[in-house]
Amino acid sequence: MEIETNSPTDPIGTWTPLAPVADARALGRALRACRKHAGLDQAELARRLGTYRTNLSRIENGHAVEQLDLVLASLRELGFELTIQPRTGARG
Repeated sequence: MEIETNSPTDPIGTWTPLAPVADARALGRALRACRKHAGLDQAELARRLGTYRTNLSRIENGHAVEQLDLVLASLRELGFELTIQPRTGARG
Protein backbone atom coordinates (compact mmCIF):
# COMPACT_ATOMS: atom_id res chain seq x y z
CA MET A 1 0.00 0.00 0.00
CA GLU A 2 1.29 3.42 -0.85
CA ILE A 3 0.05 6.30 1.24
CA GLU A 4 0.09 9.95 0.29
CA THR A 5 -0.85 12.84 2.52
CA ASN A 6 -0.70 16.60 2.56
CA SER A 7 -0.74 16.91 6.33
CA PRO A 8 1.11 19.76 8.09
CA THR A 9 3.44 17.19 9.65
CA ASP A 10 4.42 15.91 6.19
CA PRO A 11 4.62 18.99 3.92
CA ILE A 12 6.18 17.08 1.03
CA GLY A 13 3.08 14.89 0.88
CA THR A 14 4.63 11.44 0.57
CA TRP A 15 4.98 8.40 2.77
CA THR A 16 7.24 5.40 2.45
CA PRO A 17 5.25 2.59 0.81
CA LEU A 18 3.99 -0.11 3.15
CA ALA A 19 3.53 -3.77 2.39
CA PRO A 20 0.26 -4.59 0.59
CA VAL A 21 -2.75 -4.98 2.87
CA ALA A 22 -3.76 -8.62 2.38
CA ASP A 23 -5.46 -9.38 5.70
CA ALA A 24 -6.69 -7.89 8.97
CA ARG A 25 -3.25 -8.09 10.57
CA ALA A 26 -1.62 -6.15 7.69
CA LEU A 27 -4.44 -3.61 7.77
CA GLY A 28 -3.89 -3.18 11.50
CA ARG A 29 -0.16 -2.64 10.98
CA ALA A 30 -0.91 -0.03 8.32
CA LEU A 31 -3.35 1.77 10.61
CA ARG A 32 -0.79 1.76 13.43
CA ALA A 33 1.87 3.19 11.10
CA CYS A 34 -0.52 5.94 9.94
CA ARG A 35 -1.47 6.81 13.52
CA LYS A 36 2.15 7.00 14.63
CA HIS A 37 3.05 9.05 11.56
CA ALA A 38 0.34 11.52 12.62
CA GLY A 39 1.91 11.68 16.08
CA LEU A 40 -1.15 10.34 17.89
CA ASP A 41 -1.47 7.66 20.51
CA GLN A 42 -4.41 5.27 20.57
CA ALA A 43 -6.17 7.21 23.31
CA GLU A 44 -6.12 10.49 21.37
CA LEU A 45 -7.29 8.92 18.13
CA ALA A 46 -10.05 7.09 20.02
CA ARG A 47 -11.14 10.37 21.62
CA ARG A 48 -11.31 12.07 18.20
CA LEU A 49 -13.36 9.19 16.79
CA GLY A 50 -15.68 8.89 19.77
CA THR A 51 -14.71 5.29 20.51
CA TYR A 52 -12.69 3.34 23.04
CA ARG A 53 -8.91 2.87 22.85
CA THR A 54 -9.43 -0.87 23.17
CA ASN A 55 -11.36 -0.87 19.87
CA LEU A 56 -8.38 0.64 18.08
CA SER A 57 -6.02 -1.76 19.82
CA ARG A 58 -8.04 -4.74 18.59
CA ILE A 59 -7.93 -3.45 15.01
CA GLU A 60 -4.21 -2.68 15.14
CA ASN A 61 -3.60 -6.23 16.37
CA GLY A 62 -5.53 -7.80 13.49
CA HIS A 63 -8.81 -8.41 15.29
CA ALA A 64 -12.27 -6.86 14.99
CA VAL A 65 -12.53 -7.05 11.20
CA GLU A 66 -16.23 -6.23 11.54
CA GLN A 67 -15.19 -2.72 12.54
CA LEU A 68 -14.00 -1.77 9.08
CA ASP A 69 -15.99 1.48 9.27
CA LEU A 70 -13.89 2.48 12.30
CA VAL A 71 -10.69 1.66 10.40
CA LEU A 72 -11.73 3.82 7.46
CA ALA A 73 -12.85 6.67 9.74
CA SER A 74 -9.50 6.46 11.54
CA LEU A 75 -7.59 6.71 8.29
CA ARG A 76 -9.68 9.73 7.22
CA GLU A 77 -9.11 11.44 10.58
CA LEU A 78 -5.37 10.89 10.17
CA GLY A 79 -5.38 12.35 6.66
CA PHE A 80 -5.03 9.05 4.78
CA GLU A 81 -7.14 6.96 2.46
CA LEU A 82 -7.03 3.32 1.47
CA THR A 83 -6.70 2.87 -2.29
CA ILE A 84 -7.63 -0.36 -4.00
CA GLN A 85 -6.01 -1.21 -7.31
CA PRO A 86 -5.54 -4.37 -9.35
CA ARG A 87 -2.59 -6.54 -8.43
CA THR A 88 0.13 -6.87 -11.04
CA GLY A 89 -0.83 -9.68 -13.39
CA ALA A 90 -4.38 -9.99 -12.04
CA ARG A 91 -7.03 -11.09 -14.52
CA GLY A 92 -10.02 -8.86 -15.10
